Amino acid sequence: MASHCISQSLLRTYLQTRHFHTSAIAGLGRRRCVSSGKPVTPAPGSPIQRRMVCRAVEGSGSGSGGGSAGRKPVGFSGDGGHRKPQGASVGLWAWYMSCLESAPLLTKALTCALLNALGDVFCQLFIEAGKWDIRRTAIFTFMGLAVVAPTLHYWYALLNKLVRAGGTTGATIQLLLDQGVFAPVFLATFISVLFTIEGKPHLIKPKLEQDLLETVKVNWVLWIPAQYLNFRFVPPNLQVLTANVVALIWNTYMSFQSHKAVVPQAKQ
Repeated sequence: MASHCISQSLLRTYLQTRHFHTSAIAGLGRRRCVSSGKPVTPAPGSPIQRRMVCRAVEGSGSGSGGGSAGRKPVGFSGDGGHRKPQGASVGLWAWYMSCLESAPLLTKALTCALLNALGDVFCQLFIEAGKWDIRRTAIFTFMGLAVVAPTLHYWYALLNKLVRAGGTTGATIQLLLDQGVFAPVFLATFISVLFTIEGKPHLIKPKLEQDLLETVKVNWVLWIPAQYLNFRFVPPNLQVLTANVVALIWNTYMSFQSHKAVVPQAKQ
């Protein structure tokens, strides 16, 4: 019995040894990567190398996997859409601010011309309730483009250089200079240039004698509070725009006042 057990044990040992040698001989024809503790780099162009490249590309495109999976392609936002460039103009206001930054005088001139045109058209159609005079609107528009906007542009720039004080004090000083000195002179100039363009230079003096004082008084009623808020709270680059918005009301009045008939004075 003991000899039979010993024979079976020797037979199992022999079969296991033979199977091991058979497997070793079969594996001689295959490449094996032996780990030595260092990363093994596949040969360029080999099937393993190509498979590794494909997997790397697929992993970066799907956004999953290792450390680079969290990165997003340049030019894309977090939701997968294209990221808009920094400072891109969005909406009408941003477009206007961009124009004001790149061409301040031209932008202010075109804005003032448009507002002058609107004021004159409103005056003709709704205040005077007459027929629309296109030539009159064209002249009034030109006045905004070539006279009002450039004058206000340089005047406000000069005011901000002359008056260095800030807050209420600075706004008050600017207001006194603007309404006490500049406004009467500018209104007289505006009427004189307008009458010259319209071919009525001989009426400039009687027109100023008749309506200048009244025009200045109405100007103070509207512009003293408006300009105080403008100088006190509005950035310098937007002060002409703010004045032009208020001028929607003023231009309507000026269109009416400047075209009011001149009454001949009786000779004494």
